[in-house]
Amino acid sequence: MSDFDKKKSSVNNNENYNKKVDHTDDDIYEIPDIVSNGKKSNKMEDRKDKKKKTDHTQKHMFENRLHHHRKEKEKSDILEELEFISEESVKDKSRMAEGKPISHEFVSKKKTLRRSVDAREAKKEKSVAFMRRNIAFVGIGCLVVVVGVSAAAIGVKNMKAKKAAANKNQALSAQEYETDQYAEINTLMENYYASYASGNTGEMLEFANPISDMEKSYISMYSQYIEKYNNITCYTKTGADDSSFIVIVAFDLKYKNVDTAAPGLDCFYVKTNEQGKYYIDNVYSPFNMSYQENPIDDTIRQLISDFQNGADIIALQANVQTRYEDAVNADANLQNLLEVTIPNAVSEWEIQQQQLAEQKAQEAANQVAQQDQTEQQIQQPNPPITDQPVQQPEVTQPDQTQVADTTEVEQKAWVYATETMNIRQEPNEQSAVLASAFQGSELRQLAVTANGWVKVKTGDIVGYVKSEYITTQQQ
Repeated sequence: MSDFDKKKSSVNNNENYNKKVDHTDDDIYEIPDIVSNGKKSNKMEDRKDKKKKTDHTQKHMFENRLHHHRKEKEKSDILEELEFISEESVKDKSRMAEGKPISHEFVSKKKTLRRSVDAREAKKEKSVAFMRRNIAFVGIGCLVVVVGVSAAAIGVKNMKAKKAAANKNQALSAQEYETDQYAEINTLMENYYASYASGNTGEMLEFANPISDMEKSYISMYSQYIEKYNNITCYTKTGADDSSFIVIVAFDLKYKNVDTAAPGLDCFYVKTNEQGKYYIDNVYSPFNMSYQENPIDDTIRQLISDFQNGADIIALQANVQTRYEDAVNADANLQNLLEVTIPNAVSEWEIQQQQLAEQKAQEAANQVAQQDQTEQQIQQPNPPITDQPVQQPEVTQPDQTQVADTTEVEQKAWVYATETMNIRQEPNEQSAVLASAFQGSELRQLAVTANGWVKVKTGDIVGYVKSEYITTQQQ
């Protein structure tokens, strides 16, 4: 081999070696060409151009991948903020293809909503942080508010207590009544009259107690004429203690099948139970004050009498009486109901009650006699049997000649009770009591009888009182 061939072979080996080993641009060096006297080889230049193209291509591919990665990340962020229905939650998977494409406007609205939620959460966190930093001041502020409200409530309570104490220290007749001052008492009376109008005596026991069987019977009879109590107004004064009240209730009573309402007044004694709730002590109800089934405390009776003798109550009674007479005179149906229908119904009811009372008394007497006879038979031996008939006790017949003359002479006037008295159904002391009239009560005199009784009217009650208990002079 010649020297030229050896040199050529050496150059080729160097080129192969350079292909196997990676070099940077700085590591590439030129090999002098012994043939061309030190000039660069064409192959070397081609290799450099190829390497530059390769570097440019790789850089371009890297930029494309980076751009694609950014696009994918933005798309992923958008999809994370949206809510999709999974295939598992859709029973009919064929409907998945019917879904509408998501618009960019919807995506924008979703982002705005997300930002609003984030803003609210941030404000909430700031508020919580503020409360934590200033918990002592916030607690003091709340305590001040609670103390202020409590002080106001105690002040109102003390003011009412002082007012009640002041009223207690003066006579009831000198006290000024309070109109609808106690909302709880107004509610109590409204519930009481609603139950009364419906004849629901079981419900009435929630508001008034006690209610006797006789009064329940009367309510059942009287309520069949009542439609409703309207315009209920309560006039109150303090009772025997700070927790009790004397209440005059004014109302307009609407009867069934009658156009005009009849004004009226009732008097009640209201107490407070152990739970602090108001109730009507029915011992002092108009019914028991008339029939006196239950014993009445004389002190409370006198308080009620003083209350009704007050100038303001007398004026109130006169006003209601005037309105009552105007209503009766203006409506013939109302007049017939109050002066004929209801009095007849009350009379029939009283006769039934009297018969029932006599029957009960007879049964009780028979029971007592039977018990006595049984005790005697136990204590004594059996007496010998004789043929003598048993002597019956004599029954005393009433002397018909002793019946008083009850001839009536019409004589109308306004009269006033000189003391508390009973209004009876007939002009005699054995007759049933319809109502009671307190001292100073104003009555309408209708007639006088020959036996010293006076026929009077008060409200819807017409009866008789003794002439010695009334006067024409207002007291």
